[in-house]
Parts: sequence; structure tokens; C-alpha cells
Amino acid sequence: MNIIKKTTNYSQFKFLAQNREPNPRYLIESISQKNLLAEHPIICDTNLNIIDGQNRLRAAESLKVPIFYLVSENVSIEDISRCQIQKTWVLSDYLKYYGTREEYNFIQELMFTYKVPIHFAVSCCNPDRHIYQLFRRGKFRIVKDKEEIIVAMKNLVEIHAFLRDLLKNTGKKDVFLYHKLKEALWIFVTEKEYDHARMMHALNQYPEHALDCMRYNSKTTIVSCLKTRVYNFKRYKKKME
Repeated sequence: MNIIKKTTNYSQFKFLAQNREPNPRYLIESISQKNLLAEHPIICDTNLNIIDGQNRLRAAESLKVPIFYLVSENVSIEDISRCQIQKTWVLSDYLKYYGTREEYNFIQELMFTYKVPIHFAVSCCNPDRHIYQLFRRGKFRIVKDKEEIIVAMKNLVEIHAFLRDLLKNTGKKDVFLYHKLKEALWIFVTEKEYDHARMMHALNQYPEHALDCMRYNSKTTIVSCLKTRVYNFKRYKKKME
């Protein structure tokens, strides 16, 4: 049976790099009103690595009150996410947890270099409909060629920047390009016969048509509009004539 102990020797505990960044601000306020730390001891492994409760420890240290803890031989670093019962882990928490793995590290690079959100980066590398569940379980795999992903991401970012500037030139102060548009652009730039130089030339030739395409909220419609009204407009026009 694990015995709950208490201490004010906060420095004896170790914070694991794989865990979330401590953010005890709300806990400090809550504990100041009513201290329930004795009812919620932190959990450590035999080396006093904190598996669960790093925010409670930081809050106790800030308020200079005892922290209650138990040492278990049954827990390890692999149990960090399993112990998060107070706040569910989000994808970015799992990214940090598995961050040393090659596939997860690549996601970090995409996010940092191309300023894309984590959900978008993950789905670009693997379109499996269960991919976020696999990501959380540490079973994420990249099923596309990394070099092709990088090229497509560069192309998407260039188009995205062009469209953003286009909207700014219409006089809009707050320009927000919604997520559906980014997803549509990804579908478009990853098509087999896609020619990026041709697309950029077409955007410069028919900017008003590109603005029209941004009015839609359906990925399929946006892709279709970009093809007929921008990318293939000359061919489309001849066909209509």
C-alpha cells in the first residue's frame, strides 16, 4: 500500500520534459480559497519524477504550503498521459510527449517552418480518418513522401500568402483565411499534374476570380472553382465559347 507523505522540500521532485508545461495560476487561486492538496496527492515514481501533479506542486511552492505525495513502483514515464484525469490532453501535449520520435519531430518542423496548426500538419502526412486517435496512442506514421509534403507545403504557403494580400488590398483590416480554404488548397496542390508556376501566373492574371473562389465554404467547391476560374480559366473559357 502506498503511503501519502507531505513535505515542503519542493526541490526534491523532478519535472519530466515529456510532460506539459506547468501552469498553476488557476490552482493557486483555488488553493488560496480552500486547500484540498491533502485530498489530491501528487504521484511520483521511485526516482521522484512527477508523473501526475506538477501544477499542484508549483502551486504549493508558490503558496509555501506542504505538498502531499505518494511514491509508486507501479508508475513510469509511460503513464503520464493516463494520469491526466483533471484536464484532457490535446494533440500538442501528445506531440511534446512523443516529440523525440522521428514522425512526431517532423510534425513539429512543419508547424514551426510553415506556421500551420497541428491538426492540419498531421492530416497532411496521413489522411487516415482515425489518425488523431493513432497520434494520441503514439502510433502515428507518415504515409507520404516527406520531400513531396515539404514541396506541397511551400506551394500552399505561397498561395495562402497571395490570397491573404489579395484580401488586404480590398480594404479588409482583419484578414482571416478559414480552415476549409487551407484544406482545399492542400487538395489542390497535391494533385498529380499540379504545376505551381502555372498557378501563381494564373493568380496574378485573374486575382478577381481567386477572390470569388474564397466566397465558398465547401472544400470541393473551392477546389473546383480554383481549377475552372483560375488555374484552367483559358481552357474553361474556350470550352464555354
